[in-house]
Amino acid sequence: FCAWTRPDNRSGNAMYLLSNTFLFDNTGASDAYSLMISAGRQYRPQARVWVTGPGGNQDAETVERSGAINLNQWTHMCGRFDGNDLRLYVDGNRVDTANLDGVINANMSPLKIGRCTGGFNNCENNYPFFGRIDEVRIWSRALSDNEIDAEFDRD
Repeated sequence: FCAWTRPDNRSGNAMYLLSNTFLFDNTGASDAYSLMISAGRQYRPQARVWVTGPGGNQDAETVERSGAINLNQWTHMCGRFDGNDLRLYVDGNRVDTANLDGVINANMSPLKIGRCTGGFNNCENNYPFFGRIDEVRIWSRALSDNEIDAEFDRD
């Protein structure tokens, strides 16, 4: 999943570029996958997935770039999950990888662009994106490093 982003304000909360949420143990909502800019982590680009792993266990992982995203500047962000690793790419470069085995939790929740979905923490009202989002793309398979680099280069 990829998107171009140009944040123009730091809201004080996480800012979701895209989010697909499922209900986890009926106690609240959690992302099946999301692409976001963190708040508590100094406005770093992040990708997150929740999976059902071997043996049916639920697990999650977040990957992030070490530096803050720039305001008023276009940045290309991609999250990639292949069933074994979650990777984050910023401007075509892989910036973080985490091992995570499983399948992204399937759900019927709507994909939201510029907001998170679900009921946790009044999510839809508390985590809006301030800025511009363009060319959101989601694939049914994990792209290769070269394909992600080509996505960045063609845009």
